[in-house]
Parts: sequence; C-alpha cells; structure tokens
Amino acid sequence: MKSQEVNKIINEVVKETGLSRNVVYKVVMSQFGCLRDTMRAGEPDNPDSFESVRFPYFGIFKPKRSIFNRMKGIQQYNEERRRRNLLKYGTTNDE
Repeated sequence: MKSQEVNKIINEVVKETGLSRNVVYKVVMSQFGCLRDTMRAGEPDNPDSFESVRFPYFGIFKPKRSIFNRMKGIQQYNEERRRRNLLKYGTTNDE
C-alpha cells in the first residue's frame, strides 16, 4: 500500500518531525489496521454492532445501512455453500 501519495505524506512528516521513516510509516499504517480491526469486529446480521471510526482531517468510516440489506443472511449463504462443497467434494477447503 505504498502509493505515491502515501510516500509523499510520509516524507513530509519525516521532514517536519525528524522521526525515522520506518516509525512514521508504522504510525500511518497502524491507523488503517485499527480501522480494519474495528470493522471486522461487527456482526454481519447486526448493523448496530458496527462502530464508526473517525480520522481527524481525513473522514469518518461507517457502514451504510443499504449494505446490510445485501449482507442479510450472508452467514446462512456461506453455511449452505460449505454444505454443498462437502457433499460434492467431500471437503469444504476451509483449512
């Protein structure tokens, strides 16, 4: 995830703060790791279990309600798919 824009931001922060490039890179990427972990913690069938995440000067990340209409029943769909694979191939390939 090292795009030119990310590299530009990292270089600017390194010049302004005097910190090492590695430290600045880890700080920048840890924000998105936190976002990922927060979004993964939500339950697909329970929209209220998803929390919004706000990055100052960047934006707010929160799931749209319309997405949950498409996600409804995703767990049952995955279970049915695993069951069919088990019947067809004798394995679910989920290892």
